[in-house]
Amino acid sequence: MFGAAKSTRYVFHCLCLAVAAIALWLGPAPGAYAEDPITYSVKVRGIKDADFRKSVIEASGLTAKSLRQVLSLRALRRRVENSMERVSALLRARGYYAADQEFTVAEKGKDAADVTLRIDLGALYKIGTYSLILTEPRIDNRKIAVPFKQLGFKPGDAARSDVVAGSDAKLLAWLARTSYPLARIVKRRNVVDHKARTLSVEVTLDSGPFVRFGDTRIEGLRDVDAVVVRRRAVWSRGAPYNAEKLEATRKKLRGTGLFASVIVRHGEKADATGHLPIIVKVTERKHRSIGAGASYSSTEGALGKLFWEHRNLFGGGEQLRARIEGGEIRQGLFGDFRIPDFGAPEQDLVLDARLARESPEGFTSREIAAVARLERRIFKIYKVSAGVGLDRSDVEDGETNENFTFLTLPLTLRRDSTKDLLDPHFGGRDTLTLTPNFGIVGTDTNFLAAQAFDTVYLPVIRDEVLTLAGWARIGTIIGANTTDVPANKRLYSGGSGSVRGYALNSIGPLDAQNDPVGGRSATAFGVELRWRVAGPFGLVAFTEAGGVYDDSMPEWGDDLFWGAGLGLRYYVPRIGPIRLDVAVPLNRRNSVDDAFQILVSLGQAF
Repeated sequence: MFGAAKSTRYVFHCLCLAVAAIALWLGPAPGAYAEDPITYSVKVRGIKDADFRKSVIEASGLTAKSLRQVLSLRALRRRVENSMERVSALLRARGYYAADQEFTVAEKGKDAADVTLRIDLGALYKIGTYSLILTEPRIDNRKIAVPFKQLGFKPGDAARSDVVAGSDAKLLAWLARTSYPLARIVKRRNVVDHKARTLSVEVTLDSGPFVRFGDTRIEGLRDVDAVVVRRRAVWSRGAPYNAEKLEATRKKLRGTGLFASVIVRHGEKADATGHLPIIVKVTERKHRSIGAGASYSSTEGALGKLFWEHRNLFGGGEQLRARIEGGEIRQGLFGDFRIPDFGAPEQDLVLDARLARESPEGFTSREIAAVARLERRIFKIYKVSAGVGLDRSDVEDGETNENFTFLTLPLTLRRDSTKDLLDPHFGGRDTLTLTPNFGIVGTDTNFLAAQAFDTVYLPVIRDEVLTLAGWARIGTIIGANTTDVPANKRLYSGGSGSVRGYALNSIGPLDAQNDPVGGRSATAFGVELRWRVAGPFGLVAFTEAGGVYDDSMPEWGDDLFWGAGLGLRYYVPRIGPIRLDVAVPLNRRNSVDDAFQILVSLGQAF
């Protein structure tokens, strides 16, 4: 037994010596034990378009951050060889089915190499035929006309395999919009004809039945009444199914602010009458919130804000918002109550009230006001409103102190094509207001106040890096002289919400004490270049101008006051940018205007 064990060890040692001898005789693979890894570069030859060359390099995967170095030339060649199929897939995706490709790896010094991909694209293949084959005849006995406009290509276009593959989802989406949401693609067959240089596509389709909207099931409601969901459903039972109506309903429900998530989908099968059930699944968000804000201006001082909001007061999506403001110039209590779908869908009843005191240079006012208005959304991006209100104010203007009471009939038209409420980069916002003021209870002044305000946002560089933003405002008061209009109702310009660089309301006519007196017309405009520098930081350059006039029509000319400045932005998600601006008056009046103005606030200037 001992002899057998000894023989086994002897055989094992002999085998180990034999393996070691063979390894020494073969020697190490070239570069296998290189002290330093090889760094390589990748070039493409044979393609003129720079973007196309870049796409080829990216598709190869050779320049991925984790693959920029390799241990040996042999390993590098294997890596490049393995990448060529990915390059071939990209070429087919671009319509080049007969492309030739080869590569070379050239050593460049001890620890560097050049990889060159040589590509002969050959002829660009075109789409030949596209056929739809139904697994079963449709009930209506009609053939499905190929929706080339929806697919994104037509016969004769470049035979891009990525476009053809992506057309499957587009075909099903089109069918879902035309009452066939249960359709499915059984098989897609692509046939390449190298002689004709074409790609023909044959799709076998199970169209499923023609269906109509069935019953709606709502899931996830806790405090919100189901009527809130049903009122925003843009379909009716029995109507032909259209998938676009599900998405439109989802957006409407998200727009209420009542739900953290909304999923709208159809059931798995229709009933015997062809009605397809719809499921709306929601997750309610918290309905109460509290918040605060603050701003500072070197000419207007500090202003603090505190608000409380309830977005589902009685279960029907009713919104109540209360806000307190306190600062050196303005103090007040503000509230508004909104009842959605009042009398009709997309129509709200809004009740606003305020109790406020203002003491800018030139006047001091104490005001209590309330207005009730109907607000209706039209054409997706437009809102119109009409209301009636009462406004009682006590105004101290120089040496006079008067009380005014007005019956107001505000009319408003708003348009908003932006996508971001806090920091828009595209689109615009327009507001037109007409407010007749009728003096009552001892006030014999009547006038019409009108104002138009417009903003526009244009992306200069993609990915929201650079945005050009502009704004313009024009206002007029018709029907009364300037001195007959209460000082708190006149038009002013200048300050953090207008032409930066000038104190609040300081642009325009001044009295003997250099206090602003306001006017019956005003105009102002500005432009701002917003640059997202890095991460949450941004820079802004702006210039603005404005004028105030005693006449009811603005007098365009040399009496515009110009300001300019620079700003810093710190972007906070879901809150908006924190803003720091330094502005200077370009038409400085030594006895009135400071050399510069510092403004700190939350949110963009406009």
